[in-house]
Amino acid sequence: ISNLFEKKVLIILSVFICLIFLLGIFGIIDYQMVKNYKEPIFCYYKTVIRDGGSKVYKGVGYTIINYYNPILNEHKLRIGILHYPKDPFPPESRLLK
Repeated sequence: ISNLFEKKVLIILSVFICLIFLLGIFGIIDYQMVKNYKEPIFCYYKTVIRDGGSKVYKGVGYTIINYYNPILNEHKLRIGILHYPKDPFPPESRLLK
């Protein structure tokens, strides 16, 4: 009985590790796509923030935000794993506060 239990645990653990690995690969691919000014492939949600044109892309377990600051005319790309990435621009350089 313990040998059968160990096999089941090993299979479940292997599937879990493979799933995390695949989701990590999806996040890296999407990040590189946004970095190269293309639309991400694996994101399920996209929106534009009303701060001058920042774009938010959400995937399974990650969020990619292409922050744009129209006052500084600058883009900054951030990725958050299981959280929302912090805005890299100071609040005083934003159009909306």
